[in-house]
Amino acid sequence: MADKKTAASKPVKASTNSTGSTASLDSFAPAWDLLTKHIGLWGALWLLGFVPVLIIGVLVAMTFSVNSDVFVGKAVPTTTGIDISSLLGALLVWALLAGVYSIFVYAAQLHAMLEAANNKSVSFAQAINAGKASFGRLLVLTLVMMLILAAGFIAFIIPGIILGVLLLFAPLISIDKKTGALESIRASIDLVSANVGKVVVFILAAFLFAVVVTLLAGIILDIFPEDLATFLEAIFNGVVGVYFGLALTKFYLSIR
Repeated sequence: MADKKTAASKPVKASTNSTGSTASLDSFAPAWDLLTKHIGLWGALWLLGFVPVLIIGVLVAMTFSVNSDVFVGKAVPTTTGIDISSLLGALLVWALLAGVYSIFVYAAQLHAMLEAANNKSVSFAQAINAGKASFGRLLVLTLVMMLILAAGFIAFIIPGIILGVLLLFAPLISIDKKTGALESIRASIDLVSANVGKVVVFILAAFLFAVVVTLLAGIILDIFPEDLATFLEAIFNGVVGVYFGLALTKFYLSIR
C-alpha cells in the first residue's frame, strides 16, 4: 500500500515534446547537424532535382531560340513556322513536366529527411524508391493544396496565408503516415490547431533567419562574376532549402 501511495503522489513529468517555450526553436540546431552529417545524400538529391530541370530549360531555349519580336506579340520568323501561341504552349508543357518531376524529387527528399530526423540510416537508393512509392499521393496532395491556397489568396491574401500555415505539415504527414490528400490535410490542420503558438514562433524564427542569411549571401555573391554567382546562388538555395526542411521535419516530429 505504501509503495502504491508513494507512486501515486509523485508528480508526473511533462513531456518536452509538448511543452516548453523553446520547443519551437529546438529543431534548428539538430537540423544543421543532420545537414552536415548527410551532406552527400542532400547533394545527390539536389543534383537529381536540379540537373534534369536545367536540361529541360536548355532544351526549351535551344528549340525555341527566336528573336525578340516574339515577345511583343509578333509571329516567330516564318523559317520556324511557329507562332507565339505554339511557343507558349510548348513552354507550358515543359513547365508542367518539370513541376511533376520536382514532386517526385520532393517525395524522395521528404522521406530522407524523416528517416534522418528519426536517426535512421538512409541511402540515395532508399530515398528514390520511397519517392516512387509516394509520388502519386504527393502529386494529388499538391494539386489539392494548390487549389485550396489559390482560393485563399484570391480571397484578399490573408486567408491564403492562414491556409498555408494550416497545411504546413500535410506533405510530411502524407509521407510519414502514408495517408491520402484529404486525410493529410485534416491531420495537418488538427496538428497546427493544437500547437498554434509553437507553429507561429517556428515560422517567425525561420522567416527572420532566412532574411538574414539571404541578405548576407547576397552581399557575398556580389563579389563573384554574374554567371558564377548564379550557379552559387542555386547551390545556396538548395542548402538553405534542405536546412529549413530538416528543421521543419524535426519540429513536426516533436509535436505530432
